[in-house]
Amino acid sequence: MSNIKEKAIELLEKMERQTYSYQEYAGAHESTAEIGYEAGKKCALIMVDEMIEFCTNKCCEFQNIKYWEEVKLELEKL
Repeated sequence: MSNIKEKAIELLEKMERQTYSYQEYAGAHESTAEIGYEAGKKCALIMVDEMIEFCTNKCCEFQNIKYWEEVKLELEKL
């Protein structure tokens, strides 16, 4: 697997591209990019939580759980 921070960024970018938001209009305070980024981050964190739960329940190697926990920490920093 790739570097932990690289994986966090990769997941965020993939999720961000999949989130859609309203079109900007006169008086809008947020751009569509800001909304996509935050929604992408939330989606990526949900996916990582699912990976941690899966690894915990399926008795995956400790290293795998630790990896996903570190990816989650990096995502939270972004």
